[in-house]
Amino acid sequence: HLGSSIVTVFDLKNQQVIADIPDVPNPYGILVVPGLKTVYVSAGGKNQVGIIDENTLKVTKYIQAGKTPDGIAYDPNTNKIFVSNENSGTITVIDAASNERIEDIPIGGIVGNTHFDPVSKLIYTVSGADNKLFEIDPKTNKVINRYDVTGGVRPHCLYIDEYTHYALITCQGNNKIIVFDL
Repeated sequence: HLGSSIVTVFDLKNQQVIADIPDVPNPYGILVVPGLKTVYVSAGGKNQVGIIDENTLKVTKYIQAGKTPDGIAYDPNTNKIFVSNENSGTITVIDAASNERIEDIPIGGIVGNTHFDPVSKLIYTVSGADNKLFEIDPKTNKVINRYDVTGGVRPHCLYIDEYTHYALITCQGNNKIIVFDL
């Protein structure tokens, strides 16, 4: 509920709302990490990431992020959370064990969503200002490659299909989906 500043928990099996979690200003991105029994939600209205305990359905902590945190990815190998900060040109890295901010990775421009690729074990994000796909090593928190998103204008959303190993990139500037072979 972006405008209402709540996170709604929905039971898929019984097709009903279980709870509304209040006080999450402008939630954009959300990621459930079942193994940690934790939900991470970007609270764009506070420029923070909310940590929700899956058992209590309560926000237990907020972690400062960049301007307009959005997409969230989790790397189970390094136990790190990667949050794209749309309007500050960075990716905030969070240690999922301690739920503490580690650092910000500079990307530049308007940063779109992030995604973990289980095949390469890398983090990917897009920059709309540069029309680039960025490859990040989650062990070092460093950008290791940049690729042109040919045919796209202002890429924002990103999904990686682990079976085809394609990155599906939606572009806000020209309403296209770019299929990028990783």
